[in-house]
Amino acid sequence: MNNAVTSLINTLSMGDVKTMGGLTIVPLMTVEKAPFGFITLRRALQKGLAEITEVSESGVVGKLLVKNKCELPLLIVDGEELSGAKQNRIVNVTVLLEPMQVTEVPVSCTERGRWNYNSDKFDDSGNIAEHRLRADKSADLVDRSMRMERNDFEADQMKVWSSIEEMNCSMAPGERSRTESMKDVFHSQRHTLEEYATFFKMTYGQKGLLSIINGKASSIDLVADTEAFADIYDKLIRSLALSVAYSQPTETKLDADDFKIEAHSFLSKIGACDSVNSPSVSMGIDVCYSSPALTGSALVAKDFALHINAFARK
Repeated sequence: MNNAVTSLINTLSMGDVKTMGGLTIVPLMTVEKAPFGFITLRRALQKGLAEITEVSESGVVGKLLVKNKCELPLLIVDGEELSGAKQNRIVNVTVLLEPMQVTEVPVSCTERGRWNYNSDKFDDSGNIAEHRLRADKSADLVDRSMRMERNDFEADQMKVWSSIEEMNCSMAPGERSRTESMKDVFHSQRHTLEEYATFFKMTYGQKGLLSIINGKASSIDLVADTEAFADIYDKLIRSLALSVAYSQPTETKLDADDFKIEAHSFLSKIGACDSVNSPSVSMGIDVCYSSPALTGSALVAKDFALHINAFARK
């Protein structure tokens, strides 16, 4: 396993555990902080410091162009959704894009039923891919990377569409998305998702979260910068809440200490993973890791793990 990843994992402490329905969130803290400045997708788009378009007038489903107009690197986290242009997309892997450069970024479509322009440029949809979809995408990417000994950053588009179709078909007939849009699925559940987002308020100093669904550790996401993590926190909660909304929440008799034991066990398994390092899309290296228990990836730049995620295998 990459030393930067295990070093950061070993610094983590846990905040107060909260549970709602079948979802438990364990806040993660660390004294470590990225040794360089960067800007998040949300802030860059809000400030007009990023411009995202199709790669050409005709477009390519699996690729977008991102123009970073900022003098800082631009961080886009795995699964963040971009809406507009010819169809909505999610970013396949976490990327850190060079300042003042245009970069081709690998993506997957999250709106199967549209291939026509509704805007010239993309915007932040406010979503990260639904949790199960994101976990399955990670497993496919990582398992292929382990076989190939490199990451080609290509997701299984048919599986992404299948996951969205399953969610769409679970909606009432009058609410189903005409274009099979994941964004529409999030919108249809907005009141429920807002309840979760209101309940799981971010903890002071929090830089990550570990999710537990129905009593079993399910995922972690960590960005070693409090402000940057705040920019994706609500997205992560809504992603997890949407997954719980489409599952069968079960009652658990675990208390806070039990949940922390479960969380510690999950974190300890990351260091025992096999891993493959690949040049990233732009800055840094992409670290994929895998074990019988989980898959995950990290973006390491200047010997620092800027973003870490991991997902329990089914």
